[in-house]
Amino acid sequence: MAKEETHKKLDQLFADNKSKNFINHLVRSYFPVENVSRVLDKPKGSFECVLSKVKLISINEALSGAEDKDSVKKHLDAIFNPEAKSEIVPIKLPDTRLLGVTGSETDTFMCTELFSQFYSWVLAKFLKGDKHISWLLKDVNKRQFTGGKSSGRKNTIKGATYTLGDLGVLQAFKKTLK
Repeated sequence: MAKEETHKKLDQLFADNKSKNFINHLVRSYFPVENVSRVLDKPKGSFECVLSKVKLISINEALSGAEDKDSVKKHLDAIFNPEAKSEIVPIKLPDTRLLGVTGSETDTFMCTELFSQFYSWVLAKFLKGDKHISWLLKDVNKRQFTGGKSSGRKNTIKGATYTLGDLGVLQAFKKTLK
């Protein structure tokens, strides 16, 4: 699925009150990147992408049938290491299935390509000032959000506050009220 199509579909799901809770769950489960893990072995039950319904393949399955094992490793490194800034190159797998990833505290799976697009969609919403996405990500600090190691500090922005003692005119007004 193309990036624009994915973003459009995510926007539609996010705008619909019935599916908004599901998007909330995905954001909380797949952010920060430290919450996302590769699926090493095929899980029991349905193993398909939660967004596209494409059948997925585990890493062990992919490595056992892949012609070029290094390309699989490079593909995964590009997805899980945003600081490397390497382009995610599609890989040739033994069949039509795509590699799967999962988040924390969820039983959902995403294909690596859609995870990358989902991540960029959330980041774009956050940078455009979407208050709901910002609220969902309030406990994620900057380094975690960009895939770096956590510094242990929360990245919070404190708003400006004023008191009547801040300005001379207001101080004078305060005295006249007393």
